[in-house]
Amino acid sequence: MENEEDNIFWVKIDGEKRLATLNLVPGNQVYKEKLVKIKDEEFRAWDPYRSKLGSAIMNNLSALPIVRKSRVLYLGVSTGTTASHVSDIVGPSGIVFAVEHTSRVAREFLDRVASYRSNIVAHSSRCKKSQRVFFSLWNCRCCLR
Repeated sequence: MENEEDNIFWVKIDGEKRLATLNLVPGNQVYKEKLVKIKDEEFRAWDPYRSKLGSAIMNNLSALPIVRKSRVLYLGVSTGTTASHVSDIVGPSGIVFAVEHTSRVAREFLDRVASYRSNIVAHSSRCKKSQRVFFSLWNCRCCLR
């Protein structure tokens, strides 16, 4: 196991070196990705064919400003494949503000990802009430530190 950056790792899975994140919700899979336990920690394989960010990291992305305790605004979260790994990276002290404009996809994201991860604040851009809550949270002094 090699630590690439903060919560991004290279782990051996089935004899192959794979990109992975430390699973914030042990035992939980988001998109049927492989889970591997090393010592007392569980890692989730990050499929670069399902995530542009994962692909960029595998292809030697020079700088990733997302680290532990980051606050990330993720627009167009879709079903949450990449957002779930971003959630792992920022950890329990970080926040991912996730916005999706398509109602059906937003419901799937809520059911499969956001409902299991306490560091994700999910909002559908079609809901006026959630937009008010979202912008209130975003402008909150505690969120801007």
